[in-house]
Amino acid sequence: MSRSIDVTIEGLGAQGDGIARTGDDKLYVPLALPGEQVRVTPGGKQGDGIAARLDDILTPSADRVDAACPHFQDCGGCSLQHLASDAYLQFKYESVRRSLRQRGLDESVVRQPLAFQPGTRRRVTLAARMAKQGLILGFHQKRGHHVVDIHECAIAARPIEALLPGLRALLADILPKAGKATIRMTAVDNGVDMVIDAGMSLGMELRERLAAFALDSDLARLSWKDDRDEEPVIVQRAPVVQFGGIKVALPTSVFLQASAESGQALIDYVLRHVGDAAAIADLFSGVGTFSFPLAQQAQVDAFDIDVQMVEAARKALPKGQDAPRLNSTRRDLFREPLTRAELAAYDAVVLDPPRAGAKAQCADLADAAVDTIIMVSCNPATFARDARTLVDGGFELEEVQPVDQFLWSGHIELVARFNR
Repeated sequence: MSRSIDVTIEGLGAQGDGIARTGDDKLYVPLALPGEQVRVTPGGKQGDGIAARLDDILTPSADRVDAACPHFQDCGGCSLQHLASDAYLQFKYESVRRSLRQRGLDESVVRQPLAFQPGTRRRVTLAARMAKQGLILGFHQKRGHHVVDIHECAIAARPIEALLPGLRALLADILPKAGKATIRMTAVDNGVDMVIDAGMSLGMELRERLAAFALDSDLARLSWKDDRDEEPVIVQRAPVVQFGGIKVALPTSVFLQASAESGQALIDYVLRHVGDAAAIADLFSGVGTFSFPLAQQAQVDAFDIDVQMVEAARKALPKGQDAPRLNSTRRDLFREPLTRAELAAYDAVVLDPPRAGAKAQCADLADAAVDTIIMVSCNPATFARDARTLVDGGFELEEVQPVDQFLWSGHIELVARFNR
């Protein structure tokens, strides 16, 4: 059994854990802050170091503050509520600079992060399980399978948080002994869209109970997921969001930026920096977050692998003389990136890949006759890898704007501009 040891925290790791060293070992200490002297108990291996439990704070940091949520420390949804705002944003800023530095890129182009308020996260996924003491509903504990029971959430959009009591009562009523469920909620322009996955078949009695809950809660849509599909149980209003003034009806599985406010900040940045491009390719386009606003000023060809999202974008296209100049096409850009010849048709490219980045597509972009690239990324490490490819191909990385839409976590969104 490991013994407790006293260490000094030297900095924060990528996920917000405090980092200390003892001998040749690196310790990752959740909830510890730089400069603090702490007592910890080393545990098992974690990445390139060892996970350690924080037993006591011997000398607290001046940047330590009271958490905004009573569930903090137990709940794994947030990792940095104990860090003062200025120091927290500096941590996000330095994490982006570090990723660029590791790839030999100019870190001076990184701007200070854009910050957003609590209570604005519009996408939340909760876990639920039936236990001896009743229903447990919340987020998983950090690095564990235990579900932490929550009754409020400081980051969730208020329409989502308001559903927690009713959702708790519903699940306690429908889940069997030792039953489990995953609940995905998205706050949209006209309500909340909810999908429940409980590993159960959807019979008539359950359907009626779900419909009653949806009506009482005024959900826009409630869907039930089984092994094959996500079936809408009741649709009071087709869930919609607006991009560039265009209302898009959302499929049940959809990617949206984490908050409406941060999403608009990204849209504004893209619109400012595409310049007077007349023809634009929007790669990994989703339901048209950038496509529709861009189409108000240019011809836009949008590409995405997700059939549902492509179809949602197509259906949203208005008919008639004032329709946006937008084509939406299904394409797997990992397996079939746009080629140099295809890219020659565009003055600018906007791309918003998933966490894995866009390695293959950036290799073709680096060799293409495109003058402007705007890249959105939720992973500074893969962004820096892909940015290195573009810079080696002759682009200049002119600016990187971090966008802190993943509040109190180790994650950071960013948007960047490349020009030849």
